[in-house]
Order: sequence, then C-alpha cells, then structure tokens
Amino acid sequence: MNRLSILFILFPSLCFGGPPFTAPQSIDLSGSNYFTSLHTYDDETGAISILYDTVGAFLWTPGLDLTQWSGKNVRVTDGIEFSYGVITGAGGGLTLGSELHTDANAISDPNSNEANATTGWASSGIAGVGANVFASQSGVANVGTYAIEASTNDTPSSNANVSKDIGTDWSLVVGQTYSLSFDWRHVGTGSSWGSALNDTGNKNTPTFSLDSASSSDTTFSTVTHNFAYNSDYQYIVFYESSTPADGGVYIDNLSLKAITDGPANETITVDSWVDSGVDPTILIGIEVLDNPAVTNPDPIFPWR
Repeated sequence: MNRLSILFILFPSLCFGGPPFTAPQSIDLSGSNYFTSLHTYDDETGAISILYDTVGAFLWTPGLDLTQWSGKNVRVTDGIEFSYGVITGAGGGLTLGSELHTDANAISDPNSNEANATTGWASSGIAGVGANVFASQSGVANVGTYAIEASTNDTPSSNANVSKDIGTDWSLVVGQTYSLSFDWRHVGTGSSWGSALNDTGNKNTPTFSLDSASSSDTTFSTVTHNFAYNSDYQYIVFYESSTPADGGVYIDNLSLKAITDGPANETITVDSWVDSGVDPTILIGIEVLDNPAVTNPDPIFPWR
C-alpha cells in the first residue's frame, strides 16, 4: 500500500479538504447546560404582559420587540414548569376576532345594536329606589344614545355591584386570549368604584383589578385589558369599593374580542411545544436561547 492510500484511510479530510465529519448528536434542551441566557425577561405580574394563547398556539409579548432574535428558540416559565417555542414575528398587527358583546343593551355600541336596556347584566345591593339606580339612561353617554348607570347614593348597601357573566354568556374558551375594552366615569358624588375580572358575580376579592374611578373622575375614560381566559375571569364586575358604600358609575361602549394573532416582532410560535404543566395565566419569565431554530416538536434537535 502506498503512502497516499494510507493518508486517505487515516485522514480523509487532508485529501478532500474541510473538517472531519462529525455525526449528529441529540441535545436535550431541557438541560440547563444548553441555555446561555442571552436575554431573560421577568414579569412578576403574570400574564399582563406575557400572553400565552394555548388555543392559537402563540405567545405574545406586548411592547417587547423580538426582531433581533427572530428564529431563535425560547423557553417560558411559570416558576415551576417550562414550555418551548420559536420567535417568529408572525402577524402584521394585533388581529382580533368578531365582536362577542352581542347583547342588545345600553353599552353594546361596538356591535351596533345599542338598545335602551340592561339586558345580560345583573345587579346586587342596588334597590332601584331614590338615588339607588341600576338602569339604562340617556342623560350621560359617551358613545351613541344610552349608557348604564349604577349608583348607590341613597341608603348605601355594602358590596353593591353590577356584573356580567362573560365566560358563560359569550362561550369564552380557556387558554384563548381576549381583548376587553369599555368606557366609564364616576357619577361625581360619593366614594370610589372599582372594576374587575372575577370568578363570581360580586367584588369579594377581585381576581384582577381593572381600574378605579373616584368622584373627581367625571370625564369618560377608556379601559383596555388583554388576558388569557380561565374560570377566574368569568365575570366582569363594577362595584363600590369603599365605605360608606356609596357613589356610582356610568358604563358605556363595552367590547370583547378574541385575539387570534399577536403583533409582528412580538410573537412566539409555540405549536406542539406546549407543556401542559405550564399555567399560562402566571408566566413570569422568557429566556432567549443561544441555538438554531428548532423544528422538531420535541425539545430535542440534531446538533453538529
């Protein structure tokens, strides 16, 4: 055997050029050794700014531009479990579904079926006599002709509130993200009122407080909130929030729509990477991983 044949057998790369061939290896992404923590974002307030849509299989990070990490892998955590995904930048803006507030009442302006009614809403602790009011009225409105008034300035009653079962009445889907908005203002006398998403049709301890209105808030303001739905958010509640349990609010122009895609450069495709152990309502962190995009639905990929 000549000298060239021996070199070919022992060191083929010297004959053909390039580095020696290395067989693919399976790297388990769940191992912390493979996370370089290029960027870590913590959100101790939960899903307020990290919205995880398990129905549409995407994660949206409002206000966080992910452009420079497009194609990178990420993992998100609720403090206990992890899920994985790929930053895609999908979507050309916040994409919403059809209007879910279809009840014909005083605040259904977004559905263009406003009516002089309180259809679909319930009240508690409001007697409906004297200055205690739960009614559709046309004296104070922000959009259209009517708005709902809820007021307890006559014979105040503790825990007075008005509520809507949005989860049941509008067939909300657990894990789907939604965009909620409404206009409201205080009646101008009495104590502050609050608004919240709750698991029951009363204030008790609000699951998530949306906003508050004091007696000085006599100009309509718009409240918006995006959230991943679960049964803790079944009701939207407007309630008197302090002693002596009086005051009131006007409510108008309420809208609720499903979010079907997040804005460009703020979206992470999750697909089948979702770990069912992760609670999408309490995500506390996002890590950008220093590795190529992964197409395998399992957290395993070939590495050379």
